[in-house]
Amino acid sequence: MGRKNSKSRRPTSFSFDLPLDLIAQVLARLPVYTLRKLRCVCKEWRSLIDSSAFASLHFNLCNINRQNAPLFLIEEGYHGIGCFVRRSDTFRKAYEIVLPRNWGHLRPVGYLNGVILCSKYDDDGRVLGFVMWNPRTRKSIQIPPPSGSLHISGIREVLVDPASGIANDYKLVVIPFDHPSWRYHFPLNVPSSVLIEVYSLSTSSWRSSSINTKSVQQLMATHHKAAVSMNGAVHWIGYNPPNGHCIVAFDVQNDVFRYFSLPPAKDVQLGVLSILHESLVLLKLEDSETGWCLIWVMENYGMAESWVNRFKINMGHGSFLYLKRNGKFFFTKGKQGVKVCDMDSGRIQDLAKTYSDHIVLMDNFVETLGLPSEDDGQRREGFWFKMPAMEKESFGGFVIVDIVFWKYR
Repeated sequence: MGRKNSKSRRPTSFSFDLPLDLIAQVLARLPVYTLRKLRCVCKEWRSLIDSSAFASLHFNLCNINRQNAPLFLIEEGYHGIGCFVRRSDTFRKAYEIVLPRNWGHLRPVGYLNGVILCSKYDDDGRVLGFVMWNPRTRKSIQIPPPSGSLHISGIREVLVDPASGIANDYKLVVIPFDHPSWRYHFPLNVPSSVLIEVYSLSTSSWRSSSINTKSVQQLMATHHKAAVSMNGAVHWIGYNPPNGHCIVAFDVQNDVFRYFSLPPAKDVQLGVLSILHESLVLLKLEDSETGWCLIWVMENYGMAESWVNRFKINMGHGSFLYLKRNGKFFFTKGKQGVKVCDMDSGRIQDLAKTYSDHIVLMDNFVETLGLPSEDDGQRREGFWFKMPAMEKESFGGFVIVDIVFWKYR
């Protein structure tokens, strides 16, 4: 009796007896690192894992429990500026995400559902373009700059729409400006209107819309996160000449501006916009002496009469950092480090008793397979390096208002 030839029994496909949709349901629950290896199993699995439908399924399944997700931060301190992942329950640093070194000078300016946005600049601070980079898959997409001369000094923030998930398109919203008087000497030497530049990855092109300068002046001058995106629009606190201070909503698909009334309270134009349980909210420091922060909720989107003063939190002499959609309120309190408040129970927890770095951006850290499909020639594998400190100053610049995932049906 001879040994049977095992090769004759080897299946021609690893999934010959399982439906492809069932395989997708199993694979979509695995981490990105594992899926990168499983792409090598067979052509069928590679095609499945690379598809946009699977990327959407994986994102939704792997991020169901996002309330316990780690935190992604862009931090600036003595070490320069860099990207870090911290635990949401202790604020301890898990690891640093170092950026690709083969693209020249890079500065992280934003984050969107697992994708980091960086600006590329030369030795004089002139912006050469942008890079959207997925640190898990190490794939990237290059974005050219809008028309005109732009400088790195104007990039301060990028805000995202974490509810949008994986989609068919990314949109980057930028307001260029080229004079320091935008911040410090308004309204001297500035035009009556400005352009809002919108880049769509699906068309690989920029388009422009004009808006009254007063509507964006506060957006230019502020040093905190000033815009949020929801319901297909980017929102910030601005000024509409006929009606005064208001919320400006810019529909990035149709290039249409809408104006919402602010809550009926004193100096609410100095507040900060955020999102809570899929509702637009405004956070306003009621009294700088006592440190009480009022949180107004717009219960019916776009309706001024639906503003409700729902929460009140004692921040001391602190500042707002980040509001999770599930009601976790992160803030600094003087020199007492970082704290988090559960807005449902009112309980405040100390996360970091000492923390001196400046937090540029904070968001949930998530895993994603996604960047939109494009030619392989525009994607490059990344190497790693430590982000150097930004010491050079230059005049002019621009504000990146938002970078958004949209899915139009």
